[in-house]
Amino acid sequence: MDVVGRARRMDRGGRRGPSQALLCGVTGCDVLLYGWVAALSSALILGYLVPCCYPWWHVLAAGAAALFVAGFAAWIVQCRPSFCSILDYLLLVFATVVATTLAYAAGFSPSSARAAAPR
Repeated sequence: MDVVGRARRMDRGGRRGPSQALLCGVTGCDVLLYGWVAALSSALILGYLVPCCYPWWHVLAAGAAALFVAGFAAWIVQCRPSFCSILDYLLLVFATVVATTLAYAAGFSPSSARAAAPR
């Protein structure tokens, strides 16, 4: 078996999984990964905003959390990532969302930076 044929049947992490390229080399595992990362980020941000905003945002936060659980489970079952890969991605999402939330709470939002800039 040639190297190119084997590479086409493997995802980027070297594990078997949904590996047909959808667009520009993006595999099914990539789509699942991007989906659950976006859903987890949304759930965390909505969970942060629920106390101060509209009460029906609980429903949105629960929906985003359900999408995360479904996407995360599908990614693990179909793509079989290593334990370290799972921890890396979870840490990346939590660190990004927490850092963004803390920066916003401290007043370092992009809109406040533009307003404070000298003209």
